[in-house]
Amino acid sequence: MAGIQEAASRWPNAAGPSGWSARLELGFAWQHGGTALRHRVHVGPLRVQKPFYPEGREVCHVYLLHPPGGLVGGDTLDIAIRLEPGARALITTPAAGKVYRSLAAVSRQTVQATVLANAQLEWLPQETIVYQGAKARLCTRIDLHQGACVAAWDISCLGRPAGDAGFAQGSCRLNLELYQQGRPLVIDRACYEGGSARLSAAWGLANRAACGTFLAHPAGEDALQTARQHCHESGAHTLASASLVNGTLICRAIDVDATLVRERLAATWQAVRPLTLGRAATPPRIWAT
Repeated sequence: MAGIQEAASRWPNAAGPSGWSARLELGFAWQHGGTALRHRVHVGPLRVQKPFYPEGREVCHVYLLHPPGGLVGGDTLDIAIRLEPGARALITTPAAGKVYRSLAAVSRQTVQATVLANAQLEWLPQETIVYQGAKARLCTRIDLHQGACVAAWDISCLGRPAGDAGFAQGSCRLNLELYQQGRPLVIDRACYEGGSARLSAAWGLANRAACGTFLAHPAGEDALQTARQHCHESGAHTLASASLVNGTLICRAIDVDATLVRERLAATWQAVRPLTLGRAATPPRIWAT
């Protein structure tokens, strides 16, 4: 309770006139042969309930909960994650996130993760659906220290193709950044404007509403070849690729359906996890519900 009150003093405008601001701090530490969720502070409707250990005490699985189910204009979500040396955590969400239509105000989600020496972070949230007319700013930055490892993805869907609702209006800006000891490894930025040629042209999304990027670091040629095998198994509407840059595996996929993008990237994660993190993949149970 004291931690929550302290956070509230740092974030005084939890519910301002322009929207709702929710913030969450998570801290993981290695102790007694396992990873513990040692620090957990929230303000507003953003929290975790309990840690799970489906693959033993070494890796802590956590599900981020956002009870409202989505962002409206002016809302912000700020998530801060810190892994102490040697800690291992997998963080996901129980369902897709949503950004709803806004007449003027921007909806923002910011994720800042710090992974200290020899720690391992897996940031694998389910996709974010950006509704027509939304103004979304989605930013993720991960900072690695010496010997730290990461597997992370960012998956978005513009509009709701299954409901015949495209993305003729609105905007979505995506930032995914990976740093190692202050040096940029990957800076991936995209800006999609509703109705623009970028959504339909062959050099853009080619009328595929869903896009995703998966990163794994450190990675080598074995991980690259394994990832490429999965890219070649893509479905009829899926375009996927894999490359190795600065010791980082970068996989991209676009499709008409965000579920297909997530399934493709999840299959890639499962295949390369033994090569990049040194252990077989154990998918979070929430993915099967």
